[in-house]
Amino acid sequence: SNILIDDAHFTSSVTANAMNDVFVKASSGNVAFDGDLNVESFYGDIGLTADEYALTVNGTTRLYASPVDFQPVSETNSEDRLGGSVNISALDGGTITTHDLTIDVSAKGQDNVGGGDGYGGDGTGGNIDIAADYDGAITVNGNLTATANGTGASGPNGAGLGQGGSVSIGSGDGTLS
Repeated sequence: SNILIDDAHFTSSVTANAMNDVFVKASSGNVAFDGDLNVESFYGDIGLTADEYALTVNGTTRLYASPVDFQPVSETNSEDRLGGSVNISALDGGTITTHDLTIDVSAKGQDNVGGGDGYGGDGTGGNIDIAADYDGAITVNGNLTATANGTGASGPNGAGLGQGGSVSIGSGDGTLS
C-alpha cells in the first residue's frame, strides 16, 4: 500500500501508516494539517515536498521509515533489515512549516533463535535528506531530531552487524530555519 496526499486541508491530527511509500506533496495546491502529522512506512520511503505551494503542520511532525521487527522463524537464517529514506524538500518558492520535527530511519536486524546459520541479522540505518532550494523554505518552530541508527541482532553463534545511515541537511538558494 502507498499513500499520496496533495492539495488537502485536515482539521485534526493525521496518522498515516503504509507498508510502502507515503508522500505528502504540496505541488498542485497547499497542504495543511491543523494538528499533528504522524507517518510510518514499514518497508518504503517518506517524502514531504513543497513545490511552489505551502505544506503546513500546526502540530508536531513524526516521520518513521523503519522496518517491522517481527520474530524469526526458528529454522531459518535471520533477516537483514534496512531503514527507509525520508526526503523533505522545498523548492520553487514552496514552504514547509512545522513545530517539532522527529525523523527516524533506524533498522535492527532480526534476532536468531538457533535456526539457519545461528547468526543475528544485520541492521542498516536509512537516509534522511532535508533540502531547501530554488527559493524554497523549511521552518521548524521547535526541535529537530533525526535518527538513522543501525543495530545488529543477537544470535547463538554471533551478532549481526550494525551500520548507521546518513543525515543530510542543506540549502542551495533556499532557507532553513
